[in-house]
Amino acid sequence: MSNDPQLAAAKPPPPPAISHVSADGMATVLIGPHKTKYLVHKTLLIYHSEYFAKALINLFVHWLYTQQIPTRNDAMISIVRRPDAPKGYTNIGLILLKAYNLGDRILASAFRRQVNNNLIGRRLNFGAPSRRLLMITYAFANIPNDRNILQFLVNKFCNNHDPVDDEDEEEDDMSNLPPAFLVRVIKRLAYVRNGVAENGCYVEHATDGEQKSCKQRHLKFCGGENGYGYGYFGEPSCREE
Repeated sequence: MSNDPQLAAAKPPPPPAISHVSADGMATVLIGPHKTKYLVHKTLLIYHSEYFAKALINLFVHWLYTQQIPTRNDAMISIVRRPDAPKGYTNIGLILLKAYNLGDRILASAFRRQVNNNLIGRRLNFGAPSRRLLMITYAFANIPNDRNILQFLVNKFCNNHDPVDDEDEEEDDMSNLPPAFLVRVIKRLAYVRNGVAENGCYVEHATDGEQKSCKQRHLKFCGGENGYGYGYFGEPSCREE
């Protein structure tokens, strides 16, 4: 048996003991097209599925009752951080990306839209390599590639990244970024160089009428079957790929 502490840390925690499963009560889960109801202990749901993680469930329940997602960092942290969690940095951007994915998976489109619009209104910190890698890797692995939020991450990276400040750690970090993200970065920088990389609205509008009343340009997506699509503002010249 290996005594390597890193390997030990990588092992998942054991499942909760039966005697402790009932501590957090029950949850109703609807399965299938006929929405068959199942009562399942919350502790087991949280253990076996990231979609039911306490941080995401707390945020979703807060939204259910208030129809709002906090814009202040301290208010957000008070909702999503576990009471027993060690003090330190909370990657709010990553939590919101996971919440967006949760909204998509459970077909809560209004929640998903609010998460998107909350995220794009934040001053996300792309300075720390570990935060940047986690956010971008998660987003491109879990969110459909025609969503505004992916192009927002690409464009924000291109607008804010300064290679002069890169250190060895950051160069290693960038080598692990998803290929689909890097392809979009290359396209974006080419448009910037040619002076046609305009910005616009990343909001997910609830209706076509709401979007038409918005005075900004909106993203139109090209490609995507191979995972390397791109979101354009205005009228893109799409070609078959």
